[in-house]
Amino acid sequence: MEKYQRCLCFDGDDTLWFNTYKYHLPMLQCAEIVCSDLGVYSIHPRQLMEMYNTIDKENVSKYGFDKSRFPSSWVEAYRKICEERKITPKKSIEKKLYQTAAKFWEPPFPLIKGVVKTLKTLRQRGYYLVLLTVGDPDVQKKKIDSTGIKKYFHEIVITENDKSKFLKDYASKFGPENVFMIGNSKRSDISAAIKAGVRAIYIPWATWDYEEWEGDEELYKNTLEVDKITKILKVL
Repeated sequence: MEKYQRCLCFDGDDTLWFNTYKYHLPMLQCAEIVCSDLGVYSIHPRQLMEMYNTIDKENVSKYGFDKSRFPSSWVEAYRKICEERKITPKKSIEKKLYQTAAKFWEPPFPLIKGVVKTLKTLRQRGYYLVLLTVGDPDVQKKKIDSTGIKKYFHEIVITENDKSKFLKDYASKFGPENVFMIGNSKRSDISAAIKAGVRAIYIPWATWDYEEWEGDEELYKNTLEVDKITKILKVL
């Protein structure tokens, strides 16, 4: 292996490209579909969103980050309300909900400001760059292809679950002190880095509450935090 200074593992969604916003419109559209269909038997939109969110988080254990989880969670939310109201759910509405929610992974996925400059500079400085992202392989590949940033990385790794096993592999190659996990998700990125015994850089950005911190807050306090991706150039 060619000698590199350090190995930098970048998250993709909402670290390098905007992603969470893709869920917002489908969520509103699905809520409208449910409320329109149920009419006087509908629940308050806020309660509907809370119900969907609870179901979606629980479904991570069932579906993981598969592209079917988000639309399936909306179908389940609709069925649950129907069950509570003693109404027979309509197959046509279930299909409409699924198809509407499934649009979340269609491009575009715009790059966050400063990403290309940062990746170019880091590669020129001799860092080994890895795009380490969690999600449905088909969806993540489509996102990566649409952004055009594949050429800046030495490796592209897509995993459907825990990143820590990959971080441990890089730690054995480069040394734990020379491996950084850089991302916006406290659970998938920062917690994984701590679990693997490598270093972490947290870039705060919008994500869903499933990705909030879990674990020892004292360990999290040792994580380097920067507010913009371009700030990485100043701390590495």
